[in-house]
Amino acid sequence: MVIRCGCGAEAKYLVYEHEEPHCKDCMLDAVECKNQVLVRVIDDAYASKVQRQ
Repeated sequence: MVIRCGCGAEAKYLVYEHEEPHCKDCMLDAVECKNQVLVRVIDDAYASKVQRQ
């Protein structure tokens, strides 16, 4: 199962505290703000968690 960004591209990053899936371009848009933004790379553990839901 491929995790998708809101734009439809394959997500590689989790952005914000609530872990929104983002592609690289959308992640870069999200971090171009004055506030600090949490970014994590999607790992196997997160992908497994999503598949179980």
